Amino acid sequence: MKHLINAFVVLMIFNASFALNAQERQSEADSSTLRRQLEELNRSFTYQGKPIHPRAIQDLVAWVSDALPGPVAVDVEGAYRNNRYFGDYELKKDGLVFIDLSQNPLDQEGSFAYERLGKLANGLHVLRTFANSGGTGVFQSLLLVECLIDFEYKNDGSRRSLLVIKRRGEFALGDRYSGTIKLEPAENAILIGSDKGNVKKPYRVKLR
Repeated sequence: MKHLINAFVVLMIFNASFALNAQERQSEADSSTLRRQLEELNRSFTYQGKPIHPRAIQDLVAWVSDALPGPVAVDVEGAYRNNRYFGDYELKKDGLVFIDLSQNPLDQEGSFAYERLGKLANGLHVLRTFANSGGTGVFQSLLLVECLIDFEYKNDGSRRSLLVIKRRGEFALGDRYSGTIKLEPAENAILIGSDKGNVKKPYRVKLR
């Protein structure tokens, strides 16, 4: 009887150790996958070969009527696996990632688009966004975002690692801005050219 109890204890310890090792292996695999996805995101601003959904980027842009933003971060995987960001979008020849917000079943007005202008030495991506609410106005801005691996707590208290796009700043360009934007990646600087209606004089923004 004593031998049976000892064998049972050994079996329980073995099973627990095996389960723990399996969890560790899965955690390592998940971390490796996230690192590869982060590399892709920083390289081409895509997730599993697809441009980031424009409605996810739209959430990070402040409303024209507001001085401060609302959401400041997006779970990249959630943008593709949840129902929050639905609707067909396309990558146009000029590099714009565009969505028609009037399509079914969105049934909103206008459109939204963004263009990735490049990446600065500090790791921030610079996006030029175009928001139309149904009228003639096309309100543009420069959106600064950072891509990183973060975590959140699950309902059992454990952590879930996730790939995040986080807002780091925004510069309003105005309605139908027609100037030229030039990046100085090594200097972490952005040159914003003048146009007829919005920016009277060109200026340079250096991020500190």
